[in-house]
Parts: sequence; structure tokens; C-alpha cells
Amino acid sequence: MSKKEYIQEELLKTTHSFTQLLLSIAAIVILLLSILDYFVTPEYFKTFFIYRIIAASLYGILFLIFRKVKKFASLFIIIAALIVSIMIELMIFPLGGHQSPYYVGFIVVFVFLFGLLPISFEMSIILSSIIYGTYLFPILIFDNITNPRIFINNNIFLTATLMGGLIWRYINHRIHVNKLSLEYDLAQERQRLKLYSEQLEYLVAERTKELKKSETMLRSLFEQATDGILIMNDNGIITDANEKACEIYGFDKESLIGTNIEFFETEKNKHLWAERKKRLLNGESLFFETQHQRKDGSIVSIEISAKAIELESGRVIQAFCRDVTEKKRLQQQLLQSQKLESIGQLAGGIAHDFNNFLTVIMGYSELLSQNPKLDERSLHMIKQITRSASQASQIVEKLLKFSRRGDIERTKVNLNNIINETHEMLERFLPREVKIRKELHEPLPLVEADPNQMEQVLMNLVINAKDAMPNGGTITINTALTFLDKDEAGVANIRPGEYVKVSISDTGKGIPEENLPHIFEPFFTTKGKDKGTGLGLAMVYGIVKEHGGHITVKSKLNKGTTFEVYLPVNTISSF
Repeated sequence: MSKKEYIQEELLKTTHSFTQLLLSIAAIVILLLSILDYFVTPEYFKTFFIYRIIAASLYGILFLIFRKVKKFASLFIIIAALIVSIMIELMIFPLGGHQSPYYVGFIVVFVFLFGLLPISFEMSIILSSIIYGTYLFPILIFDNITNPRIFINNNIFLTATLMGGLIWRYINHRIHVNKLSLEYDLAQERQRLKLYSEQLEYLVAERTKELKKSETMLRSLFEQATDGILIMNDNGIITDANEKACEIYGFDKESLIGTNIEFFETEKNKHLWAERKKRLLNGESLFFETQHQRKDGSIVSIEISAKAIELESGRVIQAFCRDVTEKKRLQQQLLQSQKLESIGQLAGGIAHDFNNFLTVIMGYSELLSQNPKLDERSLHMIKQITRSASQASQIVEKLLKFSRRGDIERTKVNLNNIINETHEMLERFLPREVKIRKELHEPLPLVEADPNQMEQVLMNLVINAKDAMPNGGTITINTALTFLDKDEAGVANIRPGEYVKVSISDTGKGIPEENLPHIFEPFFTTKGKDKGTGLGLAMVYGIVKEHGGHITVKSKLNKGTTFEVYLPVNTISSF
């Protein structure tokens, strides 16, 4: 709706409302003024009262009709003005016409019309003309003007009142129109503001919803990340951490928050963190590996990708932490495996050549021992040479087996049966202080293996366990079915899938940490002089690898050692 239409509509509403009010009040006022007639013109009281009753009745009829029609307000106002004007004019003629004081009734009509009705200036001129014409023209036509002075005086009062009313009506109408115009402008502004407010509320709601969704997604990504995430201030103090970070360090989130990251650094790396923090705060992105201490005191190898980020609240350091302890261990085993493969090939070549020399030595020793001219001392010396060559030949045979040059007769076997049979044999020579406990998984899948070599593996590992417990203890042999995924199998250089795991644990003195990387190397031994050749574990390693398996060792000083042998369940070919 335009402003002009709004003003017209509001003026019309006001006019309708005040027209009803005028019709009801005017009827009452007309009747009440009959009191004036009684005191001023008692001789005409009855006649004037009849006029007044007729006028009031006509006003009542107009009021009832207007309430139902609710249209043509201007017409009803004109009719109402004519009714009261004619009534007054009828009262004027019996009282001297142009000299009658009842002309004041027209002034009262002007006051009521211009005071009560918010009509336009144009409508005011029309009504004024009708009312004034109703007074003037009948007098000019039907009355004999004998007192011009009073007639002119009355007209001056009427025209002055009329002009004043018109001016007042014009000003009041302009004020009313300006007020309605301002109301329209304010209503339009309120509507626009309401629209803007609704749009703003909608945008805020949408942005809030998007922000909440983004926050939920980011928090979910933060908490469900497979890497640990630490948020630190520029002093290195942790302000937030996800669940994986808590898992890596062994602390709950409340304990991590407020702790300086330097607290987790090992002594040898503390000076490195200060340097790295300085580089991060200078804008560098760093990717490095370090070692941190967990809550239980153990050391974990951590890969850290870190960067300083500027936020509204200040600068923070974001660090992604990945526990690579197991990865490093498996990588070390892979390197060890590759190293042993190279050593095995070298040992096989040397053993083959050395075996040729031993054959010659043993052959000539045998010929010399058959010479009848040798004295006892010389014969004894030749026998010593033969015995030493035979012992050397046994060592060469082990080297050949380690280098995987021997023949293997594979068949489907149940490792539990081999363990039970080997156990019976081992009990005969193990000291009483050493006990064997079996924890065998049933049923255990069959593996494709050489039974004799599997017995040899068990014998070597059990004998090593016995030697690690000079004062006695317990050897536990455990079997289980396990699955190695692609990553675990890849690092061990074997195929992923199901494996039978055989664990041999002792309660002995353990192996020093610095010796663990060399434990499967040929000729490496932790036993005293003349107590071992250093080929037992090397041979075990070679047999296991020949069967497509894998072997690991875990040990802690004074807490014992555990060897774990993994053999594939499915049929495999030689690696």
C-alpha cells in the first residue's frame, strides 16, 4: 500500500468513527438545548421542541442507517448539516429573521463540525457553504431586512467564525495528514526493521547451526583422529589434547592439560625441544622424531609434525604425534632379518669350502691312523686331529643348515603333538630345579613343517631357557592362533594371514638390551667361554625363516625372556 492510499484509508476510518459519534452526540445536544428555548422563548417552546424532536429523530435514523451501511460518510455529514441548519433557520424566522439571536446556532454547528470531524479542507468549504447558505439565502429571499446594522453584524460574526474554523480545520487537517504520513513512514521502517531482524535472526540461526555443525565435526575429527593431537601455547604448555594423545602418554586429559611438553622429553632431548620451539615460533613447520616418557616410565618413539598457528586468542602450537615404537621395533627386526640373510649366505659359502678341507684332513688322518709303524703317542695325536675335525664338521653342518642349504621334508603337523613329544625327551636331562609348564591351544590348526627341525627349534630354545636359569625356574611353552595383518606381516617380511604362535618363556636373568639386536647373529653368544658356539639361535632363526615364519624376542633383566615363533597355517613355498 502506498503512503497516499494509507493516509486516505486512515482518514476515512477516522471520519467514519467520528461521524457515528457526531450523529449520537448531536441528537442529544439538540434535545438538551430545548432548555434554552424554555427560558429564552417560552412562547415558542412547544414549536421549537417539535423541531428539535424531528431533527434528533432524523439523526437517530441516520445513525442506525450509517452503522449498517458504513459507507458514504461525506453524504451523511452533509445531510446531518442540512438537518440542523434547516432546524435553526426555522427557529430564526419566528424571532425576527435577520435580527434573531438564534443565528448563534450556526456558530455551534460550525464548532461541532470542525471540532469533532477530521474532514478535509475541501469538505470543510462545502459544509461551510451549505450551512452559511442555509442561513443567508432564505433571509435574503423571504425576510424584510429592517435593521441592516444587526444583519451585517450577525453575518460578520458568522463569516469570522467560519473563516477561523476553516483556518483551524486546514491546519488541523495538515497536522493530521503529517501525523499519518509519519506513522506510515514509521510503520514502513518497523516493517523493514522487522524484515531485517527476521533475516538477521535467520542468518544468525543458520550461521550458528553451521558453526555448531563445523564445531561438532572438528571436535569429532579431533577426538577420533588416529594420531595424537596436542595444542600448546607459545611456552609449550598443553592447553588441549585428544584421546589418542592421552593413550600415547598414559595420562587422562585433565592431567595432560597444563603440563609443559618438555616434561615428557628424555634428558638427552630436552635441549632439542627448546631449539625446535624457537624455530616453530619463527614460523617454521617441523617434522621430527623424538623419544618421550610415558606415565609408567616407559620410553616411546614419537613422530611429531608441528606448526605454530595464529588465532584470535593468540598464537598456539599444534602438534600431531604418532607412536612409532612398534614400527621402529619391527623395522629393526627387518634390518636384523636382512642382515642375518646376508650373513647366512656368507656362512653357507664359507662352510661349504671349509667342509672340503675337513674332508681332506679327516681322510688323511684316517690313513695315518692305519700305519702300523706309529707309536702310541703319535697315534693319540692323530686321533685328536680326527676328533677335532669331526667336531668342526658338525659345526659346518650347522652352518649349512643356517644358510638353508639342507634338505627339508615337510608334512602336515600339529605343533602341540611335537611339543608333547619333545617335552617327554627334555624332562630326562633338565635339572629338577627347572620345571616346564605347557599352555597349549586346542584345537590347533596344522602347519606344513619338518618335524625334526621343529624339534630342533624347540630343543634349542628350551636349552637356552634352562641355561638362563642356573638356580632353577619355570619354562612356559604356549601355543595360540593369531592373525598378522598386512602392516605387521610386511615389516616382518612374511605373508599376512593366520599363524600358529609358539611362545617359550623363562624366568631367568634376561638378556641385556644392547645384546637383543645381535641375538640371532651366528657365533654371537652371551654364554661363557667354551659354553656355546653361538650357532644355536642362528640355526633356529634359519629354520623358522625357511618355513616362511618369523621369530621375535622380548626380554627384561632379572625378569626373564620370551621367544615367539610364528609359523603360517596355510601351505607356503620356500622363501
